[in-house]
Amino acid sequence: MTDCSFSTESLGTIIVFNKCCPWKDHLFELEVQLGITSPIIYALYEDTGGSWRVQAVPLNPNSFDSRKKLPSDWCGLRDAELSEKANINDCIFVHASGFIGGATTKHAAIEMAVNALQIE
Repeated sequence: MTDCSFSTESLGTIIVFNKCCPWKDHLFELEVQLGITSPIIYALYEDTGGSWRVQAVPLNPNSFDSRKKLPSDWCGLRDAELSEKANINDCIFVHASGFIGGATTKHAAIEMAVNALQIE
């Protein structure tokens, strides 16, 4: 992960990568190395097309279950319908299963992750 820079949001449960990189294989080790006591819930990164992704962290590297999926009310929605439901501008989509979503800007992706953390 040497060419992959990142930051953690103040909540400590969101990690933001400055570019797309193979984060899943290393995240669990990174949490231990950095002494992160609250598990990282969402990973944000810019995709190759310039949009931003909000991806729910799996329970373990081989799991299809997530630590916390994106809100069920957002699942399967796109564009204006999703932006209205989430009350966040610039949303693109949330997958029907809630494991990943997208936004046109980094700011919107961070808003999606922060808001999703606050929704039970």
